[in-house]
Amino acid sequence: VSNFILFPAYSKLYDQKDKIKSLFLKSTELIMILGIPILCFFIINSSFIISFLFGDEWLGAVVPLMILSVFTFLKLVGDTSTSLFLGLGFPKMESYRNIIQVVVLFLIIFPLTQSYQLIGVCLALTIAAMTTLYFWIKAIKRIEAKAFEVLACFKVGTVLGLIILLSFLLFEKLLVFENNLFS
Repeated sequence: VSNFILFPAYSKLYDQKDKIKSLFLKSTELIMILGIPILCFFIINSSFIISFLFGDEWLGAVVPLMILSVFTFLKLVGDTSTSLFLGLGFPKMESYRNIIQVVVLFLIIFPLTQSYQLIGVCLALTIAAMTTLYFWIKAIKRIEAKAFEVLACFKVGTVLGLIILLSFLLFEKLLVFENNLFS
């Protein structure tokens, strides 16, 4: 969704480096404000979510849900560079990113799946998604953002994530449901 909004914005700001940097940092901050708390929510509540929705017989899906939550977060972070590269006229960077991701996935999915079944598939997807972080760092360098500026984008999201994490840890014992949603 962010690519549909950010790509045209970056294209219009093509030669205004300061505005591009500001837009990239603001969009990254917004993604962190939304992404980190959601990641924390799914990781801390994965067993509750699975049990509530499908019943205790599906608790084997807890670890894959946790891993896929990290995968989704990595994709959110990595995909912020997509609209930047396309908007600034560097579509090859996006192609390289996708090729590397597919090659990494191709190399590791079979051995991990053989060894760890569904968890192996989730791990393979997550490891492949980590390759996008390299291109995210290249995007940061391209717009000449400083490390402290980028780290500041994580501040509010991290605080919100910690609040969610701590609140659910505190109330975990109080929220016990006997039935699940779909059984």
